[in-house]
Amino acid sequence: MPSELTTPKEWAIQLLEVAQGATPTTIGGEITRSFRTPGLPVPDCCPQLTVHLSGAGLLPTKTGPGGLSPGHRRTVGMVRFVRYTITVFRCAPTPNEDGTPPAISVQEAIADIVEEDVWAIVDAVVKADAAGTLFGGKCSEFYFDGATSLDPQGGCVGWIIHFRAAMQGLVG
Repeated sequence: MPSELTTPKEWAIQLLEVAQGATPTTIGGEITRSFRTPGLPVPDCCPQLTVHLSGAGLLPTKTGPGGLSPGHRRTVGMVRFVRYTITVFRCAPTPNEDGTPPAISVQEAIADIVEEDVWAIVDAVVKADAAGTLFGGKCSEFYFDGATSLDPQGGCVGWIIHFRAAMQGLVG
C-alpha cells in the first residue's frame, strides 16, 4: 500500500517556490529552470535551481525531567524531521581552448552572483518561516543547517543550502 503522507513533497515544492521568488532580485536575475530532484542534481545545465529531500530522522529534545532517559525516548522527547537541500547553479567561466583561465574580473563577477544567490535564498526562506507563511505555519521547528559552495564543474558553479524541518506524522 503506498504512503498517503504527502507533506514532504508539498513542503519541498513550497521551499522551491520561496527560493524562486528570491532570485529575480539578485544581480544574476531570475532562474527559470527549477524543479524537484531525487538527489543532488547533475551540474549540466545552468542557471538551475532545485530542491530535494536529503534526509529524515528522529532527534531527541529536552523535555521535562527524565524525558531523555532510557525507556522514554520512544514515547516522549523526540522530534521527527526532514532535511531539504536547495541547490543553485549559475554558469561558470571556463578556460579557453588553449587552456588560458578566465580573467580574474570574470571570475570575481560570477563569485558576486553566486554569493548573492545563496544569501537571497536563505534570507527569503528564513523570513517566510518567521512570518509563518512557510509550510502553512504547520512546522513546529525549522532550522537553516548551513550552506556549502560547489566548486566549478560542468560549466556550473553554485551552492547547496540545507534546511531541517520538524513535522508530525512521519512515524506512528
